[in-house]
Amino acid sequence: MNQRGAQRRLPACPAVHFDHRDPAQTVATVNDYYRELLAMPAPVWSDAYGGFWILAHYADVRAAAADNQRYSSALGVFNPAIPGAPQTIPLEMDPPEHRPYRRLFNDWLSPGHLQDYKPAIHELTDHYVTRFVVAGGGDFVSQVANRLPIQVIGRALGLDPGVAEELWALSDRITRGDESTLSDMTAMVHGEIMCRRTRPRSDFLTSLLDARIDDQAISDEKLLTWVLGAIFAGHDTTLLAGAALMKDLATDTQLQELLRKNPAKIPAAVEESLRLNSPVQRFFRTLTDDVEISGTTMRAGDKVLLAYAAANIDADRFSNPETFDVDRPHNRHLAFGHGIHRCVGAPLAVLELTDLAETMLARSSFTISAPVLPASPTMNGNFLGLEKLPLAVTRT
Repeated sequence: MNQRGAQRRLPACPAVHFDHRDPAQTVATVNDYYRELLAMPAPVWSDAYGGFWILAHYADVRAAAADNQRYSSALGVFNPAIPGAPQTIPLEMDPPEHRPYRRLFNDWLSPGHLQDYKPAIHELTDHYVTRFVVAGGGDFVSQVANRLPIQVIGRALGLDPGVAEELWALSDRITRGDESTLSDMTAMVHGEIMCRRTRPRSDFLTSLLDARIDDQAISDEKLLTWVLGAIFAGHDTTLLAGAALMKDLATDTQLQELLRKNPAKIPAAVEESLRLNSPVQRFFRTLTDDVEISGTTMRAGDKVLLAYAAANIDADRFSNPETFDVDRPHNRHLAFGHGIHRCVGAPLAVLELTDLAETMLARSSFTISAPVLPASPTMNGNFLGLEKLPLAVTRT
């Protein structure tokens, strides 16, 4: 991240060339970028993609995420926008439009429904983990982490396993940069919605057809983008988090043994892994008003990058921030964001990750068997994780 001169209209602020889509910014190197940002007073200006501000310090990121009036999501959370991608509902909405669509997710992922999903989640987890353990290991990403989340989402929505598998293949290609596949995925989801209209089922997707927003039925277009958003958000983030969690455990056999003896600590280990390996590294906002931070004024209309992953290693908030500490107190990380746009699927993701860790630890001990392959930023530079995670597995 080389220093460059700030634009003429921004003479007082620190300036960098921070490219959130740079393929060189991998899991192995990204914290180098964040340390440099955290060493600067906020905010920082990047001249990439027409210019945008960066907030990296925990206090600033958290405050901005909570301030949806001045930091708007409605003009997009990706920069630049993904060609042909529909609006992500409700992530790219502001109040009051945001609230009723968010409520649909809240209903879908209510505590009662999560309890209903637990048996199916464990059944699916046990299937993929058992197969992986019996084979003696392999690439955990392709064989487990990249397969499990889409099936969980499919079960929760009411999709047939075969349909979920097809959606996984399409989603995987999109995540890897094949954005032309988006039209195929859109067509498949639209077909599932039309199928429910002609042949209703007792599933959540069918129930959405009767849902109403401001006393109006939800259009097929809105339903389509809602379901697509659920699939992308639930699949991509959870697969990255699952792979990162297994990497953290695989590199520390003493931690594995600790968690086997003290399974009550597994949820804390999940949260610590999420802090250190945020699947969603950052999202953008657009300012609706001037905002001053540390003597620097950001202007209405400016783009602002909220660097959640940088905030999660801010030494002003976390002691020994880059150390995995299963006993870390008050671990209020920002891996799921904050405020009205905090990931609505966070409880489901934590449930999946906890069950995954419990099942792997109960079935086996495991170590990394070959070099781990980190991925470059995906989803327009906002997501980051592992491409491959080779594990050697010994049954316990």
